[in-house]
Amino acid sequence: MGGARIKFGDDYGFIDGSGVKPCATCGFIAGYQCDWPAGRGKTCDLHLCESHAWPIAEDRHLCPIHRAMFEASGAQAPLKQGRLNLAD
Repeated sequence: MGGARIKFGDDYGFIDGSGVKPCATCGFIAGYQCDWPAGRGKTCDLHLCESHAWPIAEDRHLCPIHRAMFEASGAQAPLKQGRLNLAD
């Protein structure tokens, strides 16, 4: 069973349902997953809301922990130039 927080103007609510995934950071509705490579063709897949999903390319996002690792690696400039298949 799933569910996530949602904001309506100044009010908050909760949406319940098996298809609703919460952001791992804040609990609001997640629309993204972390694309950090985790080996064997898998990715981190941590569920993230728009506020916590950091885009690195078109349809590629990182969670806050992997964003820090990515920025520390110095690889930001080449990845920002275009799409990169992180699963390779």
